[in-house]
Amino acid sequence: TSFTLPLLLVSEFEQFSISAQAGVEVSSDEQRWFTGAGVGWRFSDRTALMSEIVGEDLNSSERRWQLGFGLRHKLREGRSLSASLGRDVSAGEGEGLHNHFALAYSMEFGGKED
Repeated sequence: TSFTLPLLLVSEFEQFSISAQAGVEVSSDEQRWFTGAGVGWRFSDRTALMSEIVGEDLNSSERRWQLGFGLRHKLREGRSLSASLGRDVSAGEGEGLHNHFALAYSMEFGGKED
């Protein structure tokens, strides 16, 4: 069992957004620190290009830095589909560099109607 405590800061502007994150993942035998920063550019009301750099396992010799790019498309209010592709740009001692691919569906729920 593990517990993740993230802190996420986002600032949105008319055509782009900036985000920063930091946090820790705690399990019974270890703590793993992470951080990241990203920028998103809106192509339209429904589609955005995203880029980010993320650091994982920052408190260990296995630390890893990844650079990624992706697209997010709003399907309808409260629902979106995202795809991203990335590559490690730095890895810990004796660790190889990896490619990353993610596909995610997001659904917001439980919000209060205005």
